[in-house]
Amino acid sequence: MKHFTLFSLCLALTVGTTWAQDETESSQETLLGGGVTSSGGYGGSWFQYGAFHGQAALFTGGFGGWFANQKFTIGGGGLRLATGVAVPEADRLDATQEMTFENNFGGLYLAYTFNSNKVIHPEVSMMAGSGGVWQRNEDGDNFGKSSYAFLMPGASIDFNVIHFMRIGVGANYRVAFGSNTQGITDGQLGGPSGFVTLKFGYFGQ
Repeated sequence: MKHFTLFSLCLALTVGTTWAQDETESSQETLLGGGVTSSGGYGGSWFQYGAFHGQAALFTGGFGGWFANQKFTIGGGGLRLATGVAVPEADRLDATQEMTFENNFGGLYLAYTFNSNKVIHPEVSMMAGSGGVWQRNEDGDNFGKSSYAFLMPGASIDFNVIHFMRIGVGANYRVAFGSNTQGITDGQLGGPSGFVTLKFGYFGQ
């Protein structure tokens, strides 16, 4: 997952540079209109609290990307389950010990920011990629790991605290596909969440 996130960030920077160069040579209409008139970037922390295996759980992680025209973010990020969610006794792959679920996921992060220069402004986002889920016993041994794909649309209200720092408060919904770890379904991997983000960087102001 870490390699995928780094690849996404490098890809975003490469695409951004090429986009800026090609825009002056083409009359084709694009999302960036007259080209890249403002370019920045940021990275930060992500704290998400929401559904996992039918209960509320905390996820922690980070994200970041290239911020073009004070509107578009292209980047990547990832989150991991920080709460110990117990595996039901009947589903334990090690019957001799208590077990917890482990989960992480990450991938491409896209966002559109409205009125970025306003102190308070909205943002919509989409994250898509892959993750892993497995069981871990008290000795730290892992069992039954499986991979899955996910989509996670979201929306937030961001606050410009100082020129290089922003705080966001929002909600999203994660949908998972393709896992097969015993004791948890795709539906239990996803669900609604509330989140807080901290962004640090240059926002093209």
